[in-house]
Amino acid sequence: MADDYLVVFEYTKEAGAYAGNRYYTCFDNSEDFKQTCTDEWLAETNQKVVEAGVSVGRAGYLCSSVPLGPRIRALMQEYEDVPEVIPTVLAIEVSNR
Repeated sequence: MADDYLVVFEYTKEAGAYAGNRYYTCFDNSEDFKQTCTDEWLAETNQKVVEAGVSVGRAGYLCSSVPLGPRIRALMQEYEDVPEVIPTVLAIEVSNR
């Protein structure tokens, strides 16, 4: 993992309930990232690059700095078919902040 190229992504408004949520993933190197994450791919997947070539600590910080609102919207989307789960999931999410 020491040689991996970490990139933080954020879902755009086109992603609906997931907009504003972030995650990070790794690529073998910056060239692999550039070949994979073309403008077309980003538009197709409703994502944008927040930062590229970051440390694990920085990636974690950027992902954890997402406000609670976008997280709640994404959770509600994930569990829309199981409405009784929402209060429990929200309580856990709020307690993790």
